[in-house]
Amino acid sequence: MEGCFVEFNPPDEAHALRTIECVNYVAALKREDALDEGAMVKELSDAERAFFRALTPEELHEWNAFWFSTPLPQRHSPNMPTPGWDFGSMVESLADAEFEITGVRTERDSFYLTFEPESYPFGGTGCLVALLECLGNKVSSVNDGTGVVPHIQPVRWEPRHG
Repeated sequence: MEGCFVEFNPPDEAHALRTIECVNYVAALKREDALDEGAMVKELSDAERAFFRALTPEELHEWNAFWFSTPLPQRHSPNMPTPGWDFGSMVESLADAEFEITGVRTERDSFYLTFEPESYPFGGTGCLVALLECLGNKVSSVNDGTGVVPHIQPVRWEPRHG
């Protein structure tokens, strides 16, 4: 597979078809500059949206205290726990990222969400990974134009009082 992509594995054919449908929908909205939370609320099911978590004000305060108390080198390491994407941030990142989503391609038994950056840096692939994961897929690798790297599931931060 050449070009930029996020490689993923759907658990079954129904998830594969759902993912293709959703990615095509998102790509069309992005091309039309019409991708927003309202459109995505209509597209994603309650279960799919439940993947995302909006921190309460108390949790956000706890997260900020944790973040700023963590030494700088550790803050930016792959082992730093993160609260994950909230729904609005994922949608906004998809809408604002400087890439065109070109669809889902398959090669042999592999699935790839393909995209073409319009510039570098283009905003990253995290929002694409979040979209695929909320649809029930497991992401295995990413090529953001700098080479293929395995996707490592980030450590999730959980509030102490959540």
